[in-house]
Amino acid sequence: MLDLGATVQPWEAGRTALLVGIASKGWAMSRQRGHVRKRGASWVVVLSEVDSETGDRKRRYHSGYRTKQEAEQARTELLGRMDGATYVPPSSMTVGEYLLEKWLPAVESTLRPATFRTYRLTIEAYV
Repeated sequence: MLDLGATVQPWEAGRTALLVGIASKGWAMSRQRGHVRKRGASWVVVLSEVDSETGDRKRRYHSGYRTKQEAEQARTELLGRMDGATYVPPSSMTVGEYLLEKWLPAVESTLRPATFRTYRLTIEAYV
């Protein structure tokens, strides 16, 4: 932690003042996890996450908000979901891919073989 009572050298005055200001506001250990930005005529919420395996930062974009206030409210809600482990990141997976790759294998053990085949064929043909 920053020693607020330490002697400050003249060449360190600006840097120390910045650090004291940051420490006094409680920002020293926190990192920004999201912000809003205007993109064209609408507003976008950008959330930052750190990949636990690689340590790389990933950005998740949520767009389509008409006003900055709507985007700020959405950012607050999305950050709350991230903290509560109910956040689902945006995905480019289609409904058909989800049904074939995730849902159908998960329910296969509860279905009769003929029902499983019918579900698979129906998804492949119509979804």
